[in-house]
Amino acid sequence: MVYPILGQIVILLIIIICCCRMFFLKFGKIDSLTVLSPLAVILCILQIFSWKADFFSFILLGISIFNFFVNFRALLRFISGLYVDHYSVGFKIGAIFTIIISVFEMGVLIAFFPVSIFDDNFNSDYEKIRVSGSFRTGFSKSSLFSKSSGEINLFNSEKKSNCVVLFFPDKRAETERYIPYLKFLSEKGYTVVSADLSANDIKWFYSLKDIKFLRRSEMIRSYLKNPVAFNSEREFYLYNTKQECNAVFEFVKNSVSEESCFFMIGDEMTFPGVEDFSKNNDKISGIFNISDLEEYNVKGFGFIENLEPILSEYLLKIRKNNFDNVRLCVEKTDFIIRQKVENIIFEDEVKKSENLIKIKSELEKNQEFYFTGIIKNSVEKMILEEK
Repeated sequence: MVYPILGQIVILLIIIICCCRMFFLKFGKIDSLTVLSPLAVILCILQIFSWKADFFSFILLGISIFNFFVNFRALLRFISGLYVDHYSVGFKIGAIFTIIISVFEMGVLIAFFPVSIFDDNFNSDYEKIRVSGSFRTGFSKSSLFSKSSGEINLFNSEKKSNCVVLFFPDKRAETERYIPYLKFLSEKGYTVVSADLSANDIKWFYSLKDIKFLRRSEMIRSYLKNPVAFNSEREFYLYNTKQECNAVFEFVKNSVSEESCFFMIGDEMTFPGVEDFSKNNDKISGIFNISDLEEYNVKGFGFIENLEPILSEYLLKIRKNNFDNVRLCVEKTDFIIRQKVENIIFEDEVKKSENLIKIKSELEKNQEFYFTGIIKNSVEKMILEEK
């Protein structure tokens, strides 16, 4: 969540610079800074496609489009190579209004800036794999220029075990809002996999709302509009989630060793599907609903109190400035996994055990040598005394 907000702040700065030029640009010059107005619109659209839509990205798009029309005549003059002789009253009013709302949105974004999730906070590797395919035919790693049908997010660390954790995020959150949790969990020694799939043969809305960059925001809007109606669709969510469980499991099992064991975690709307899928699969060693954790505050929305404080304030008036709550959730999850998975093996624990056995063996040898030496010295002393 840090990266998209930084992008929004940069776009707002571009808009502010574009509008503020009327205060320092001398007349009789070419108004070249007007090209920043279409640039802001283009960057805003790319921002939405890259990081998916949310409330503030739509507001930012509205501001950038308004700024473009405020600067439209100036842009035409620039294209024609004309010099600036004056700015109209309408332009000045529009530019000042744009500056005010841009500064206000930037202030809100900075005031509710999320806890940083840059890599120096974690001892975990994060890889995002683009996949193509469908739920019917299966998914495979997509080539550089092929159309993507989703992403498989892979989390690993230096610690290793034979346990693979398959995480299925709620559609109101998607993987992005669980990243600290998934990274901390991988630091415990698990290979953690989370998928965001958007193939055309599974629909959640049966409309344009199913478009990848719109789905999450529409899920949230649908829930906030009528939570009762949203929760009444559990059977429908169960079917879709089962298809996702099968697709992710089939993708992952071919890339890990045969000795690997699998543990599945769901959240609110995805857990019933996880539970149903695990009943018919003897490879799944255990399941868990992250919503059962007391420290997980906003059920079904991910760790938004750390990563999306504005939404968290709106829902529960909760905001966190560190990852202590996430770490506690991971500690409890780790305990549950160890309880439910019997054949789990952690490499570091095996090495510690082997080292302890080795040290114990060396100590026993040293003790045997020590006592043998004492007995030998005593016998020699007795022989000398008899002589």
